[in-house]
Amino acid sequence: MLWEALIALIQEKEYSEITIQDIADRANVNRVTFYLHYRDKKDLLVSSVEVIFNDLTSKITPLTGENFRLDVPPEGMALVYRYIADNAKFYRIILGENGIPFLVDRFRKYLTEVAIQRFQLVIPEEGRGRIPLEIVAQYAAGALIGLITWWLENDMPIPPEEFAHQTLLLTAYGPYWGAGIQPPKMDPIPVTGPLVER
Repeated sequence: MLWEALIALIQEKEYSEITIQDIADRANVNRVTFYLHYRDKKDLLVSSVEVIFNDLTSKITPLTGENFRLDVPPEGMALVYRYIADNAKFYRIILGENGIPFLVDRFRKYLTEVAIQRFQLVIPEEGRGRIPLEIVAQYAAGALIGLITWWLENDMPIPPEEFAHQTLLLTAYGPYWGAGIQPPKMDPIPVTGPLVER
């Protein structure tokens, strides 16, 4: 109820202008009821969004050696894009030019955590990454936020299922492959630490 009230208000005016009283009035509750559950409007926003993130993430079947296929995207990934499409106005506000920076940052950190967990499921036990996993996860999270932002800014020109598949392929093969560029061949470069001194 409070979450729905805040979402409605965010679509009507700047987040910084919304007061606790605005939220309480829209939800038809008093301020005391609000403070029984949340410290402030930021606590309400972050807590509610994380519940949504966790619910959506739980619907994405983790890729493992047994089900790691690239010809079709996991149904859960398409579901996430459909959810974003259904709530496009809200996500345009959150991720847009005048968005809510602390929420975008939390979104990035959340996606990074999920990426690390999911990558660890498919990394061979005897294998070692060419680049530290934290860096790979940060790259994947930042790229995904960029893709979603572009998709929304351009009125979702690609259907959710197809866009989910393209996201999966880019994640698996990288931007060089996506652009049709053959990366230059190189000798294996072992990476043994967070950074390699030049």
